[in-house]
Amino acid sequence: AHALEHMVYTGTKNLSEEGVNALSDEIFALTNAMTNYSYSIYYGTVRKVDLEKALELFSEILLRPLLLEEAWEKERKVILQELSEWSEDMDQHCEDMALKNSFSGRRLGELIIGTEESIKSITIKDLRRFYNSFYTPENCTITIVTDIEEEEAVSSISRYFGNFIDKYETSVKDIINTGEDHKEINKGYYQQKVNGFNGAKIQYLFDIGRLTPKELYALKVYCEYMGGGTSSILYDSLRTK
Repeated sequence: AHALEHMVYTGTKNLSEEGVNALSDEIFALTNAMTNYSYSIYYGTVRKVDLEKALELFSEILLRPLLLEEAWEKERKVILQELSEWSEDMDQHCEDMALKNSFSGRRLGELIIGTEESIKSITIKDLRRFYNSFYTPENCTITIVTDIEEEEAVSSISRYFGNFIDKYETSVKDIINTGEDHKEINKGYYQQKVNGFNGAKIQYLFDIGRLTPKELYALKVYCEYMGGGTSSILYDSLRTK
Protein backbone atom coordinates (compact mmCIF):
# COMPACT_ATOMS: atom_id res chain seq x y z
CA ALA A 1 0.00 0.00 0.00
CA HIS A 2 2.80 2.41 0.87
CA ALA A 3 4.74 1.61 -2.30
CA LEU A 4 1.65 2.13 -4.43
CA GLU A 5 1.01 5.47 -2.74
CA HIS A 6 4.42 6.54 -4.07
CA MET A 7 3.86 5.05 -7.51
CA VAL A 8 0.63 6.81 -8.49
CA TYR A 9 2.60 10.07 -8.69
CA THR A 10 5.18 8.70 -11.15
CA GLY A 11 3.10 9.17 -14.29
CA THR A 12 -0.40 8.65 -15.66
CA LYS A 13 -1.98 8.02 -19.04
CA ASN A 14 -2.15 11.78 -19.62
CA LEU A 15 0.63 13.22 -17.44
CA SER A 16 4.33 12.55 -16.92
CA GLU A 17 5.77 12.60 -13.40
CA GLU A 18 7.07 16.11 -14.14
CA GLY A 19 3.58 17.10 -15.28
CA VAL A 20 2.00 15.78 -12.09
CA ASN A 21 4.51 17.71 -9.98
CA ALA A 22 4.12 20.93 -11.98
CA LEU A 23 0.33 20.85 -11.71
CA SER A 24 0.52 20.06 -7.98
CA ASP A 25 2.71 23.13 -7.45
CA GLU A 26 0.35 25.26 -9.52
CA ILE A 27 -2.92 24.15 -7.94
CA PHE A 28 -2.24 23.31 -4.29
CA ALA A 29 -1.12 25.44 -1.36
CA LEU A 30 -0.38 22.13 0.35
CA THR A 31 -0.63 18.57 -0.90
CA ASN A 32 0.70 15.24 0.32
CA ALA A 33 -0.13 11.58 0.79
CA MET A 34 0.44 9.03 3.53
CA THR A 35 -0.24 5.40 4.35
CA ASN A 36 -1.35 4.26 7.78
CA TYR A 37 -2.31 0.79 9.00
CA SER A 38 -5.89 1.04 7.82
CA TYR A 39 -5.82 3.50 4.92
CA SER A 40 -3.88 5.47 2.33
CA ILE A 41 -4.91 9.12 2.06
CA TYR A 42 -4.29 11.72 -0.64
CA TYR A 43 -5.05 15.29 0.39
CA GLY A 44 -4.59 18.90 -0.54
CA THR A 45 -5.59 22.49 0.25
CA VAL A 46 -6.73 24.70 -2.63
CA ARG A 47 -8.58 27.92 -3.33
CA LYS A 48 -12.21 27.07 -3.95
CA VAL A 49 -11.93 28.39 -7.51
CA ASP A 50 -9.36 25.63 -8.10
CA LEU A 51 -11.46 22.79 -6.65
CA GLU A 52 -12.25 21.31 -10.06
CA LYS A 53 -8.59 21.42 -11.09
CA ALA A 54 -7.66 19.59 -7.86
CA LEU A 55 -10.32 16.91 -8.40
CA GLU A 56 -9.19 16.48 -12.00
CA LEU A 57 -5.57 15.96 -10.90
CA PHE A 58 -6.53 13.54 -8.12
CA SER A 59 -8.70 11.56 -10.53
CA GLU A 60 -5.80 11.40 -12.97
CA ILE A 61 -3.28 9.97 -10.48
CA LEU A 62 -5.76 7.65 -8.73
CA LEU A 63 -7.73 6.31 -11.70
CA ARG A 64 -5.12 6.35 -14.49
CA PRO A 65 -1.63 5.60 -13.08
CA LEU A 66 0.73 3.88 -15.51
CA LEU A 67 2.64 1.85 -12.88
CA LEU A 68 5.71 1.28 -15.03
CA GLU A 69 8.63 -1.03 -14.21
CA GLU A 70 11.31 1.66 -14.64
CA ALA A 71 9.41 4.05 -12.38
CA TRP A 72 9.21 1.39 -9.66
CA GLU A 73 12.95 0.70 -9.78
CA LYS A 74 13.57 4.41 -9.17
CA GLU A 75 10.88 4.77 -6.50
CA ARG A 76 12.09 1.67 -4.67
CA LYS A 77 15.37 3.49 -3.94
CA VAL A 78 13.44 6.46 -2.58
CA ILE A 79 11.48 4.20 -0.19
CA LEU A 80 14.65 2.42 0.96
CA GLN A 81 16.13 5.84 1.78
CA GLU A 82 12.97 6.70 3.73
CA LEU A 83 13.37 3.43 5.63
CA SER A 84 16.95 4.37 6.57
CA GLU A 85 15.83 7.74 7.90
CA TRP A 86 12.82 6.12 9.63
CA SER A 87 15.07 3.79 11.65
CA GLU A 88 17.21 6.71 12.87
CA ASP A 89 14.23 8.42 14.53
CA MET A 90 14.25 7.19 18.15
CA ASP A 91 10.62 8.12 18.83
CA GLN A 92 9.57 6.18 15.74
CA HIS A 93 11.89 3.29 16.58
CA CYS A 94 10.42 3.01 20.09
CA GLU A 95 6.90 2.90 18.68
CA ASP A 96 7.86 0.33 16.06
CA MET A 97 9.41 -1.97 18.67
CA ALA A 98 6.42 -1.59 20.99
CA LEU A 99 4.04 -2.53 18.18
CA LYS A 100 6.24 -5.41 17.04
CA ASN A 101 6.39 -6.95 20.52
CA SER A 102 2.76 -6.31 21.41
CA PHE A 103 1.05 -7.24 18.15
CA SER A 104 3.13 -10.06 16.71
CA GLY A 105 1.03 -12.06 14.26
CA ARG A 106 -1.07 -8.98 13.42
CA ARG A 107 -0.34 -6.36 10.81
CA LEU A 108 0.00 -3.75 13.60
CA GLY A 109 3.27 -5.52 14.41
CA GLU A 110 4.70 -4.84 10.95
CA LEU A 111 6.36 -1.63 9.80
CA ILE A 112 4.02 0.46 7.65
CA ILE A 113 6.95 1.46 5.45
CA GLY A 114 8.03 -2.17 5.12
CA THR A 115 11.38 -3.85 5.71
CA GLU A 116 14.38 -3.75 3.40
CA GLU A 117 13.66 -7.35 2.46
CA SER A 118 9.96 -6.77 1.71
CA ILE A 119 10.59 -3.55 -0.24
CA LYS A 120 13.19 -5.28 -2.42
CA SER A 121 10.86 -8.24 -3.03
CA ILE A 122 7.90 -6.20 -4.34
CA THR A 123 7.47 -6.40 -8.11
CA ILE A 124 5.56 -4.15 -10.47
CA LYS A 125 3.13 -7.06 -10.97
CA ASP A 126 2.48 -7.06 -7.21
CA LEU A 127 1.72 -3.34 -7.30
CA ARG A 128 -0.61 -3.67 -10.28
CA ARG A 129 -2.44 -6.57 -8.63
CA PHE A 130 -2.79 -4.58 -5.39
CA TYR A 131 -4.10 -1.57 -7.32
CA ASN A 132 -6.68 -3.70 -9.14
CA SER A 133 -7.82 -5.28 -5.86
CA PHE A 134 -8.00 -2.28 -3.53
CA TYR A 135 -8.33 0.92 -5.56
CA THR A 136 -12.03 0.27 -6.10
CA PRO A 137 -15.11 2.50 -5.68
CA GLU A 138 -16.41 0.42 -2.76
CA ASN A 139 -13.11 1.03 -0.96
CA CYS A 140 -12.89 4.80 -1.54
CA THR A 141 -14.18 7.84 0.36
CA ILE A 142 -13.93 11.39 -0.97
CA THR A 143 -14.26 14.26 1.52
CA ILE A 144 -14.39 17.99 0.73
CA VAL A 145 -14.46 20.73 3.37
CA THR A 146 -15.68 23.92 1.68
CA ASP A 147 -18.35 26.61 1.62
CA ILE A 148 -19.23 25.65 -1.95
CA GLU A 149 -22.83 24.48 -2.16
CA GLU A 150 -23.20 20.72 -1.75
CA GLU A 151 -24.91 20.23 -5.10
CA GLU A 152 -22.05 21.99 -6.90
CA ALA A 153 -19.38 20.02 -5.02
CA VAL A 154 -21.08 16.68 -5.74
CA SER A 155 -21.41 17.67 -9.38
CA SER A 156 -17.67 18.35 -9.53
CA ILE A 157 -16.87 14.97 -7.96
CA SER A 158 -19.19 13.22 -10.42
CA ARG A 159 -17.51 14.98 -13.32
CA TYR A 160 -14.09 13.54 -12.50
CA PHE A 161 -14.88 10.35 -10.58
CA GLY A 162 -18.13 9.39 -12.29
CA ASN A 163 -16.25 6.90 -14.50
CA PHE A 164 -14.73 5.20 -11.43
CA ILE A 165 -16.68 1.98 -11.95
CA ASP A 166 -16.38 -1.39 -10.23
CA LYS A 167 -14.47 -3.38 -12.83
CA TYR A 168 -11.71 -4.80 -10.66
CA GLU A 169 -10.41 -8.25 -9.95
CA THR A 170 -11.26 -8.91 -6.31
CA SER A 171 -13.90 -7.68 -3.92
CA VAL A 172 -12.42 -5.88 -0.93
CA LYS A 173 -14.81 -7.78 1.32
CA ASP A 174 -13.26 -11.07 0.15
CA ILE A 175 -9.79 -9.91 1.20
CA ILE A 176 -10.15 -8.13 4.52
CA ASN A 177 -12.26 -10.60 6.49
CA THR A 178 -9.26 -12.53 7.80
CA GLY A 179 -10.05 -12.23 11.51
CA GLU A 180 -6.44 -11.40 12.36
CA ASP A 181 -7.38 -8.20 14.18
CA HIS A 182 -9.15 -10.25 16.87
CA LYS A 183 -5.96 -11.86 18.17
CA GLU A 184 -5.03 -10.94 21.72
CA ILE A 185 -2.26 -8.43 22.44
CA ASN A 186 1.00 -9.87 23.82
CA LYS A 187 1.08 -8.70 27.43
CA GLY A 188 4.39 -7.84 29.05
CA TYR A 189 7.33 -5.49 29.35
CA TYR A 190 10.00 -5.07 26.67
CA GLN A 191 13.29 -3.21 26.63
CA GLN A 192 15.83 -2.64 23.88
CA LYS A 193 19.26 -1.07 24.28
CA VAL A 194 20.44 1.32 21.57
CA ASN A 195 24.17 2.09 21.49
CA GLY A 196 25.07 5.76 21.51
CA PHE A 197 21.66 6.92 22.68
CA ASN A 198 21.76 8.72 26.05
CA GLY A 199 18.20 8.74 27.31
CA ALA A 200 15.06 6.65 27.37
CA LYS A 201 11.90 6.50 25.29
CA ILE A 202 8.89 4.99 27.07
CA GLN A 203 5.63 3.84 25.51
CA TYR A 204 2.57 2.12 26.99
CA LEU A 205 0.28 0.16 24.68
CA PHE A 206 -3.30 -0.93 25.29
CA ASP A 207 -5.45 -2.82 22.78
CA ILE A 208 -8.65 -0.82 22.20
CA GLY A 209 -9.94 -2.86 19.26
CA ARG A 210 -13.06 -4.05 21.09
CA LEU A 211 -14.16 -0.79 22.69
CA THR A 212 -17.64 0.54 22.04
CA PRO A 213 -17.94 4.11 20.68
CA LYS A 214 -18.99 5.33 24.13
CA GLU A 215 -15.99 3.64 25.76
CA LEU A 216 -13.70 5.16 23.10
CA TYR A 217 -14.93 8.67 23.90
CA ALA A 218 -14.36 8.04 27.61
CA LEU A 219 -10.85 6.77 26.85
CA LYS A 220 -9.99 10.00 24.98
CA VAL A 221 -10.95 12.06 28.03
CA TYR A 222 -9.01 9.71 30.31
CA CYS A 223 -5.90 9.86 28.10
CA GLU A 224 -5.94 13.66 28.03
CA TYR A 225 -6.02 13.73 31.84
CA MET A 226 -3.51 10.93 32.38
CA GLY A 227 -1.01 11.21 29.55
CA GLY A 228 -2.06 13.42 26.66
CA GLY A 229 0.07 16.49 27.24
CA THR A 230 2.53 18.42 29.40
CA SER A 231 -0.15 19.08 32.03
CA SER A 232 -1.05 15.41 32.42
CA ILE A 233 -0.38 13.25 35.48
CA LEU A 234 1.89 10.88 33.53
CA TYR A 235 4.03 13.65 32.06
CA ASP A 236 4.42 15.34 35.42
CA SER A 237 5.45 12.05 37.06
CA LEU A 238 8.01 11.05 34.41
CA ARG A 239 9.41 14.49 33.65
CA THR A 240 9.60 16.16 37.04
CA LYS A 241 9.50 13.38 39.64
